[in-house]
Amino acid sequence: MQNIFSKEYEGYLNQLEYDVVLYSNDNFKADQAWILCNRLGFKNLKVLKGGLNNWYLTIINPPLPAENMQALDFELYSSRKAASMYFGVAYPQKEVVKKVVVKVAPKVTTTPKVVVPKKKKKKMPVEGGC
Repeated sequence: MQNIFSKEYEGYLNQLEYDVVLYSNDNFKADQAWILCNRLGFKNLKVLKGGLNNWYLTIINPPLPAENMQALDFELYSSRKAASMYFGVAYPQKEVVKKVVVKVAPKVTTTPKVVVPKKKKKKMPVEGGC
């Protein structure tokens, strides 16, 4: 709050190219800063609704929706959970161990096939001739 009136921060606060988001733990001090900057004629100023406390509760630590809630609530929860993972929150994965039953065919013992070689016919000598 003390630095709003300094020339050093005027370039950050008074600009038309980007939106400037003012925040505090709650939105009380951010609202005061917005009012002061608005009276100075600064544009593109926004206030983070609820402050960092509300942002933490909704984005970093989103509440799990109840089973009877709408599908939109579950989509919102999953997108907030993805955003919190982007900011470095790790969610422990519950390992689901699925028992896989492998049916093994019983071993069939068969006698090996006997290979009987085929005897070639002997060629008879040529009899007679010219």
